[in-house]
Amino acid sequence: MHIFLILLLTGSFSGLKAQNTQVYIDSIKNQLTLTDDDVRRVDLLILLSHRVVNHNPDSALDIAREAHELAKKISYKHGIAETYSRMGIAFQKKGDHSSSAANHFKALGMLEEMILQAKNKAEFYKRIGAEMNSLGIAYENMHDQDGALKWYTKSLEYDIKINDKSAMAGKYNNLGAIYMNKGNIAKGKEYFYKSLEMNKEIGHESWVAINLGNLGNVFEIEGNFEEAIKYYEDGLAISKKVNDVSMVAIWLGNIGSSYDRMKNYKKAEYYYRESEKISAEIGDLIGVELENKGLYKIYKRDRKFKEALEFYEKSASAKDSIFNAEKYEQFTRSEVTHEFEKKQAEQKAEQDKKDALAEANKQKQKLVLMFIVGGLIIVFIGAIFILRSLRITRKQKELIEAKNKEMERQKLIIEGQHKDILDSIYYARRIQQSLLPTEKYIVKQLGKSR
Repeated sequence: MHIFLILLLTGSFSGLKAQNTQVYIDSIKNQLTLTDDDVRRVDLLILLSHRVVNHNPDSALDIAREAHELAKKISYKHGIAETYSRMGIAFQKKGDHSSSAANHFKALGMLEEMILQAKNKAEFYKRIGAEMNSLGIAYENMHDQDGALKWYTKSLEYDIKINDKSAMAGKYNNLGAIYMNKGNIAKGKEYFYKSLEMNKEIGHESWVAINLGNLGNVFEIEGNFEEAIKYYEDGLAISKKVNDVSMVAIWLGNIGSSYDRMKNYKKAEYYYRESEKISAEIGDLIGVELENKGLYKIYKRDRKFKEALEFYEKSASAKDSIFNAEKYEQFTRSEVTHEFEKKQAEQKAEQDKKDALAEANKQKQKLVLMFIVGGLIIVFIGAIFILRSLRITRKQKELIEAKNKEMERQKLIIEGQHKDILDSIYYARRIQQSLLPTEKYIVKQLGKSR
């Protein structure tokens, strides 16, 4: 069976360089104790989840959940989206690919909503492309090749928009793996070559080694074993150069497989043994199982049944260990999930209590506010009536004053006219008095007439 390796482009932190993991984890934890800024705490928790996910996905999931709850509490949208992504990756590492896809869908939905308001859309193109790639991985792990093809293709479109060659190289490789799984060897080879050329261009040596190994698988499937060995050896040289021990074991085993199919059993045995030794040293049970299985077949073919039985037992033991490890992991995961759900239920009950209290306070505040607003409305209406009354009173006063002034004016006119009349009367009287004889004169004349 040929396994085509995919490249995991997981979220915003895929480009971080490797370093002393424990020192880095301790540094993050120390920073968490020193900061009171909630946004900073969310970012640090996300980074911590990223750092521990490969060796402790359960812990990574719990950390991502803690970051998610805090991000929701402070309405930190970028943090909420990224925590969905980190939970998706943790579920993927745990083998729960359905939950992984569900979380990546939530992250993608938030990013597509946020990009509508974003000024720097290129940043969101990169993150959206990474989420789509993660969905491709999830669907591939669920053996839905069409779903994987759809999401890898969509992801590639975003990488092309921003000319992200590293991400493009990863998508070309993953699309090649999908086409190979679908039986389209020509398309698979085409995309592996595209990925290889781009990784060479950007100098991504460890990914070049994976491209070479995948192309070696293609040639082995086609029956071109010499060409397959050439590509495996080129990949092996690079993996040795970058000190990627696990990949060295894989290439050695693949070379052994090609020599086995060429019926060069001596060389096949050598490479199987070299691969099995490294696999045992690093605890790669799958490698131990496969290489011992290959050695078993060689020794059985040579009728060396004692040695063949020994290799068969080693292979079966490794297979049993893998099965038991998976069962133990499932059991542990179930216990962890139960504890987490119990903790979540307790937290929910406590939160419900706090929410009920907060709602009661909110209703109380709302009632007080209504009374205040009602009082203010009454005062406002009263003020309007008072102002209106004052305005009417002022107008009435102005009318009265105007009438008084008019009456005063009429009075003055009448008084003037009255004076003129009196003056005329007095003047006529004086004239009359000047024309009429005096009383003394009349008396005198009457006396004469007697």
